[in-house]
Amino acid sequence: ARLIVIDPGSHSIKLLLAERQGLDVRVLQTRLINLHDEGLLSAGEIGPHLEKVINSLGNYPVVIILPSSLAFSQVVDVPVSGGRRVEW
Repeated sequence: ARLIVIDPGSHSIKLLLAERQGLDVRVLQTRLINLHDEGLLSAGEIGPHLEKVINSLGNYPVVIILPSSLAFSQVVDVPVSGGRRVEW
């Protein structure tokens, strides 16, 4: 199975096309978009450029890597109700 991995940074966006073969992962292609060198300063400029690069890698699922400070998750501990209604 192949997928496209995106690692967005403040100065560059790294992309790779990877393929899983059994227990191994093989990197097929890499791309580096240097935002400063490309003159990409706003989301309106970055978006279309990034879309072109993603399309050039193929029609595969996309995974975005985020630092833990930008990602959030919430775990809710729900007690066993024993068939009773639980209210919050």
